[in-house]
Amino acid sequence: VATNLRLRALNEPVLVAQLLNYGVYDRVRPTSDSYVRYNDPKYRLNAEEMQFYFNNYIRNEADYDDPYVCPLHADLHGLSSSFLTITECDVLFDENRSMAEALRKANVKVEEHIYHGTTHSFLEAVRIATISNKALDDACQWLIKQFY
Repeated sequence: VATNLRLRALNEPVLVAQLLNYGVYDRVRPTSDSYVRYNDPKYRLNAEEMQFYFNNYIRNEADYDDPYVCPLHADLHGLSSSFLTITECDVLFDENRSMAEALRKANVKVEEHIYHGTTHSFLEAVRIATISNKALDDACQWLIKQFY
């Protein structure tokens, strides 16, 4: 999303499509439903880890106002069609649902897939989890439609 926001700001064409796999679009919100529900190491990602990543990504609190850091609050009009792979059992679940809704409100075509029972990084389990293969197949089929 940030890449397309930057391209748009430079008056360059945005990318043809956005394939967004359980992304980070906002600051850590430890009181959101999904953070409360899935803030446990058994779900592969927790609030403490997310805060660690942000602390190493931003310079200071003011960076949270930067749309390239927290694109959920950016003007999303004119961005390309988006496919969101959303894990159900993930602290980022609510944030990803919010991004899908924000893109829709900005008149961006959105295809949103929630993969029930999955945890963060489930796409890495293609050798052992059929749902990971299904998610990759869904994304590939969507990408083909974007280009042809």
